[in-house]
Amino acid sequence: MAKIENSDFEGASLLATNFLTTEFSKTNFDNCDFSNVKFICCFFSETTHFNSKVVNNDFSFTSFKNVSFEDTELMSGNDFKGSLFYNFKINTQSLDLNFNGCGVLDTNFVFDYCQLIDNLIVKPNVKSDIRQIKNIEDALFYNKLTFGVFTNEDIVQTKTKHDNILKEFDEIFKKRKVKKMEKE
Repeated sequence: MAKIENSDFEGASLLATNFLTTEFSKTNFDNCDFSNVKFICCFFSETTHFNSKVVNNDFSFTSFKNVSFEDTELMSGNDFKGSLFYNFKINTQSLDLNFNGCGVLDTNFVFDYCQLIDNLIVKPNVKSDIRQIKNIEDALFYNKLTFGVFTNEDIVQTKTKHDNILKEFDEIFKKRKVKKMEKE
């Protein structure tokens, strides 16, 4: 739940990390290892690079504006359901990607937590609109890219994931507070 801009995560190992409603702007993720990372309701903008291995990550309800996955080493098992795209580039080896219920961002899109969580912007039971994904034809050469509808069940499931992450954060903060009080 942070705003991260002009940052460099180059070479980082982000395994099983949770990012919730985090805004990434002008961020470099070159040569990272992304495995089982949750980017729930996040926003990536302005030449955020993912020249990395991106495997089994959850990008549900995440928005991408001027983002490139073009030089990604491997992109497999990633869930982009309900995400929004504007000038999103992908033409890498891609396997088993879920784009159900994806839409197109307005060019003037501004990150708004309430917009993402409360309204979710996604229209249930409407087929994916992927007009802003560039070079998708090259990626379609590979296996299992899904462009179906986003159901009400998907919305409930994503909200549940979101709420569970919040509960985890809350428990961590409570434990830290108890430890701090014990030290005093």
